[in-house]
Amino acid sequence: CAEMLAENAPSPDCQAPLLLIAAWCIGEFAAELTIEPPPLPEGPTDSVIPVGPRGKARTPKELVDVLGSLLTHHKAGTEIKGVALTALSKLLAKIPQADLPAEVVATARAHLATFQTSLNQELQARSVEFLALSSEDLADVRTDVLAPIPALTADAVRRLKWESSAAAEAAGGDDDVMAGLADDVDD
Repeated sequence: CAEMLAENAPSPDCQAPLLLIAAWCIGEFAAELTIEPPPLPEGPTDSVIPVGPRGKARTPKELVDVLGSLLTHHKAGTEIKGVALTALSKLLAKIPQADLPAEVVATARAHLATFQTSLNQELQARSVEFLALSSEDLADVRTDVLAPIPALTADAVRRLKWESSAAAEAAGGDDDVMAGLADDVDD
């Protein structure tokens, strides 16, 4: 899925929500996108094992170019540009330095620097912070700072639902923004 989004994101016809998803997927799965996918297992023809076109490994340059194109895409608003800047930083943190040619790092840093003087404070802050974080001086902390967000556990969702219900009750309302969420969580 991430591979297909990466391939289609630069298209002028791509819709804004897909651009956002593409940028996020590239940032979260940058390392996985640069390796060949495993072969599909052999199975009966009526198997539920997914079949269809297989993706191919992308080079770090291709991924940086896609993210760079998202920063200038005519349908990319502040949110998409912010996610693309985050994805560039995550890409630099997740792909091993040995697999990142110097010119790719330079291009990624140039894309990050694009918004250093932006009038949009959110983009300017991300640009300045991620550019600093991408420096060699901070290479040892970059991976930890840009680590994936841990998945919510069923217990955490139940706790959030309880806290939300308690807060709504204390406020005198009965609107529970988390209503039904814990009921949908599998243990």
